[in-house]
Amino acid sequence: KDWNRVVFELTTKVEDHPIILAGLYPPANSKTGQQHSNLTSNRITTVMGHNAYDWIDVFPFSPTKNPDIDQSELKKMLMSEHGMNYRLDWFNRLKERVTSLDLKNAQLPVIYLCGDTVNCVFMMMKEKFVEVECLSKVLEIYTYAIENTKCIVMIDHPHPSAHLMARGEKKTRHRFE
Repeated sequence: KDWNRVVFELTTKVEDHPIILAGLYPPANSKTGQQHSNLTSNRITTVMGHNAYDWIDVFPFSPTKNPDIDQSELKKMLMSEHGMNYRLDWFNRLKERVTSLDLKNAQLPVIYLCGDTVNCVFMMMKEKFVEVECLSKVLEIYTYAIENTKCIVMIDHPHPSAHLMARGEKKTRHRFE
């Protein structure tokens, strides 16, 4: 396929305490140094009222057009043995960013798992995350440790732009907000 490898440069300042949005893949025509310059990020920034977030995608390839990616096939691949390298690479990039954001418990880094496939990848990688505490079972918010660094992980939430998708439900935006 005609896809470009895009691992976004995490440009949000550490002191701004960015939320890590653990996404599936970069939006169409994304550029490495422009994580907030795409339609998905523009819409999320509008909803959130800020862009203090960083994208760390499991499958770091940007299609020419978003419909070029068959999300069902991508999920199957990521859940298979062939997807292991993608999962490990994603975990290592998460670990690196969480470690850089660790402010000695002044404010824990937050990882928001965006959508079903990313949540499934997280569950496959769960041995790399050590659960420390359940902050809210109802909201699926937990404190985990990645090696020696604690972080908050928000599990089983919709993608922040799910309501914008063809099959998206309008109420998912309110759940994200």
